[in-house]
Amino acid sequence: GVMLALVLSVMLMFMPALFPGNPISSFIKPMDTALKLKVEVENEIEQESVGDYLIRIGYDPIEEALFVHPRETVVGIFIRNADYSAQRKIAAYLYHATGEHCREVLFPRGDTGQSAMVLLVEQKKSIQQIAALCERFGEVVREEQDLRLLEVYVDSATTSEPDVAKINNADDPDYEFLNLAALKNFDPEGQMEAALRLTKSKPKALRVDITEQLAEMLPLSHTDLQLAIIGALNTWAEPESDIGGALIDAAQKLHAEGRVSPVTMELLIRHKVGGCGLILMELWDKDPARWSDYLLRLGAGAELVILPKIEQMDMGHLMKATEILGNVGTKESVDFLTKVIAESKPDAKKIKSLQAAIDEIKKRS
Repeated sequence: GVMLALVLSVMLMFMPALFPGNPISSFIKPMDTALKLKVEVENEIEQESVGDYLIRIGYDPIEEALFVHPRETVVGIFIRNADYSAQRKIAAYLYHATGEHCREVLFPRGDTGQSAMVLLVEQKKSIQQIAALCERFGEVVREEQDLRLLEVYVDSATTSEPDVAKINNADDPDYEFLNLAALKNFDPEGQMEAALRLTKSKPKALRVDITEQLAEMLPLSHTDLQLAIIGALNTWAEPESDIGGALIDAAQKLHAEGRVSPVTMELLIRHKVGGCGLILMELWDKDPARWSDYLLRLGAGAELVILPKIEQMDMGHLMKATEILGNVGTKESVDFLTKVIAESKPDAKKIKSLQAAIDEIKKRS
């Protein structure tokens, strides 16, 4: 036993000499992903001609589009490292992010299901601007302006699916964090789902961060997503939240499209956003019954938008307007309406309605 122990001890002493380590390897850093991709693409360019490259990626749809559309309005994005689900997310994102001018078309490429060509036409953004949009989901590894082509290596972290059980459970500790991450992601469908979830949940953690992210997204989002974001802001934004600028920009866009929701006006009024009275007055002019309550919520601000139009109103609008002024009007309304009565043509019904508003205001004073 002693002899065996001695033999083993000698062997252990000589092992470092027999099996030397590699101390240098611990100081070698892995190559940066972007640099690695750049090197790979440069090697590909050196190893194949442009013609072979275009055949490999399936350039035909771009070539055909260039015969139909002005050259500067066509862009093809060849995406790698993305399954079909991720490809659909990317295509939908690019459609909305480029202004929804023309629906994108997706062409699967290769045998692995990990590549595709996204074709965009009728574009108003430059190819450089579209390349910047692609950085939301990956690395632009090749840009061919003459060919109207971008190649993007997708970052799988940006297209991974969240834990469904956690992101839908408002009581889960990670609920707010996961939904905030979904809002920050490029996927418009995921953003919509997160906004709708947050609309229905009670604000807890990350309230300020979620409010800021919603406000940041609001002006540039498509219409349906804007309405969902406004619903979420109605739940999460505190009275002191700085959302007025983003909110009025979105409201003006929605109003131009005839899509302003009652929640939008409610939020504008609650945060006392300048300019909301003009939008509200135009809505009220088309449908007094629906929007009169919102004008009442403006308080004394309602008279600023009602008084300049009151002389041109028909009797139905006039009666609604004087009813509102009777509840929220000030001395300014009394003076203005008194002048209108003095200068108006004899109209007993109109004068009676105007006088009733004056009497109500004086009664409250």
